[in-house]
Amino acid sequence: MTTRPVRPALWWRYEADKIRCLLCPHACLLETGNVGLCGVRHHKSPTGLVSLTDRTFLSLAVDPVEKKPLYHWRPGTRILSLGTGGCNLSCPFCQNHELALWRGSPPGEEITPEQVAEETEKEKLRAVAFTYNEPIVWYEFILDAARELRSRGIAVVMVTNGQISLAPAALLAPLIDAANVDLKAFSEDGYQRLGGHLKPTLDFIETLLGQHCHVEVTHLLVPGLSEEGEFRQLVHWIASLDRAVPLHITRYFPRHLWHAPPTDIERMKRFAAIAKEELQRVYLGNLQKQEKTRCLHCGHDIVVREEYNVVAMELDTLGKCLRCGTQSDVIVV
Repeated sequence: MTTRPVRPALWWRYEADKIRCLLCPHACLLETGNVGLCGVRHHKSPTGLVSLTDRTFLSLAVDPVEKKPLYHWRPGTRILSLGTGGCNLSCPFCQNHELALWRGSPPGEEITPEQVAEETEKEKLRAVAFTYNEPIVWYEFILDAARELRSRGIAVVMVTNGQISLAPAALLAPLIDAANVDLKAFSEDGYQRLGGHLKPTLDFIETLLGQHCHVEVTHLLVPGLSEEGEFRQLVHWIASLDRAVPLHITRYFPRHLWHAPPTDIERMKRFAAIAKEELQRVYLGNLQKQEKTRCLHCGHDIVVREEYNVVAMELDTLGKCLRCGTQSDVIVV
């Protein structure tokens, strides 16, 4: 399938002459020569299961951290962002389907964990985000890169759908400093329409929070998928974990195979009002509007954003409100 050296994968076992991948809840059973649903984990004889994307990236950029989106973690800073090919969901409205639908070994540039760290230091940045495609299917590389980055004092961020099995999640989660998890629906039926399962994403959010990782959640408001009753359950579940977890309600635009018109803005406002009944931090995304984070004690605007740019920040170096001195829930260092 490829002449490029490949990396033996983690989390699999033989079942007779086939291989069962154990990384994500699909648990693909692969005959020799086949790849999993993700498109990038390959049964290679006689090696076993290998990662076809181990040291290959397809996209690299320096982004505002707000673009992830992360609003309560190091606001106003920039982050090295990189991704490869493959995904373990099949969302028909995928915004990055050119990367997500990749099959086989991508023709991208090679990079080592050490080079990721060196590029971050060269750009004078303090964090790296694994994003663009689904980072879980890049598992082995991210595990190595996260260890290298953290050894140099560089923070690690994931932008993920959370479709990962419990054991590999438990190994990875302690190495992640911040994550935005895309909670796409709140029913098994909703997730099956996207080729996945609800519980693994819920489990991963809980695992990350249990490791004191900073977590923000995104829900793309898709016409024909997001329903009000189910959304109320989603909000209630997040609130049961922590009312301060930021929820980003993001506007859908037609993309890939989903051609419904963009989400109605009034509907987005209604869903935001529902979320604010239980959550302290609710934001609307993919709208060209100003977003503010207010001090929960005095109501002062402590972070003001215009699209992905922070235009005002009224926090001291410890994250305390400059008006009343109360410690905020925004991580600034």
